[in-house]
Amino acid sequence: MRRRYKQELKDELVRAVMNHREPLARAAIRLDVPVSTASRWVRRPQAEAERTRDGVRAPATRRPMFIELMPASARDARLVVRVGVAEVEVRTGFDAALLREVVEALRGGQP
Repeated sequence: MRRRYKQELKDELVRAVMNHREPLARAAIRLDVPVSTASRWVRRPQAEAERTRDGVRAPATRRPMFIELMPASARDARLVVRVGVAEVEVRTGFDAALLREVVEALRGGQP
């Protein structure tokens, strides 16, 4: 039998992920929701936002919905993000919102 979730729980998860406060997988585990279900909840508002006023869907853009970061044993763990020929190295505690802005700028303003 399918499990039903209260709208308040869905809203809490979507807010936590969309406001960049919490990775999707972590929010799903905290709220005892399968990651696939949580991912669907997060995609739904994004899809609605892509619609124009007259109800015609805007062209879809491909972008990652979430990434799960695993704890590293070394203090100097790093992640290298490549966009075209540019490389950006980030370390523990980086500002995710700033990284998104940098990646968007490197792509030429395309999300």
